Amino acid sequence: MRKYSHVIPVLLLLAAALWSISPGNAGAADFEHGLLWRVSKGATVAGYVLGTIHSEDARIDAVVDAVSPFLRESRVFALEINMDEATTRFMQQAMLLPVGQQLAQLTGADMYRAVSTVAHAHGLPDSLLTRLKPWALSVMLSMPPATTGAFLDIKLYRLAQQGHKQLHALETPAQHLEALENLSLDDQLILLAQTVRDYHDLDAINGALHQAYLRQDLRRLQQINDKVLARGDARVGALLMQQLVVQRNARMAARLREIFTTQSCFAAVGALHLPGADGVLSLLRAQGFQVTPVALQLIAD
Repeated sequence: MRKYSHVIPVLLLLAAALWSISPGNAGAADFEHGLLWRVSKGATVAGYVLGTIHSEDARIDAVVDAVSPFLRESRVFALEINMDEATTRFMQQAMLLPVGQQLAQLTGADMYRAVSTVAHAHGLPDSLLTRLKPWALSVMLSMPPATTGAFLDIKLYRLAQQGHKQLHALETPAQHLEALENLSLDDQLILLAQTVRDYHDLDAINGALHQAYLRQDLRRLQQINDKVLARGDARVGALLMQQLVVQRNARMAARLREIFTTQSCFAAVGALHLPGADGVLSLLRAQGFQVTPVALQLIAD
């Protein structure tokens, strides 16, 4: 797994939302446009929340440049999970089947042939493919193959380290993976079959996601995900919606409230955790914070 080890801690941040956002999460129209949000209590700025995307695209560097002054002025950098070596090891191990078990035993021969064709096209070696849990393979195939490992989340993490910021994780690694780990085998195979079926559309989907992200258009991000979700299993989508998004949003917002109350904080979470009536921004506002957008100068095309 060495080729992928540097990206696994952040691999789920966008992919989880990609499977899980549904039209039922729409709402809070004032949170439909903007990536960076100022969080205040009265006249006091408590900090900022940035919506991120799991991307190595060179255009994303403009986001780092635009938000770095706000990160520098904050005492704390908060992110969904830590990106240290211990977290990486935990995530790597969690993605693997128990010793002695292989993916083909779970999928059956016909499905495994279809899966291996797509996995090979994605650059996954057989030595890794055979050992992955179905949900983990779905996640990996849903994201563009890593080339540099210099993702937005990693760049922000390193910037925070260089600035000697206090680092706070909003979730433990186990909490981050809980919903996926608790999926039944049947549901994991449903997800995997859907990923394989839609694999050749992923470049177009990721391109549209990047364009919407750089336009700071959270509403459009939701619309793209609604379209993806509509093509999949409604029951599994609703289950993941509740566990991967709604429950995690509540947990992250509660943790952010604790931090914002005591220290200035710059927080980075997946962009699709921000909008909607159950989104992190609405939850922070319900906790008594004022949440306002900060305009960023980005080029989308």
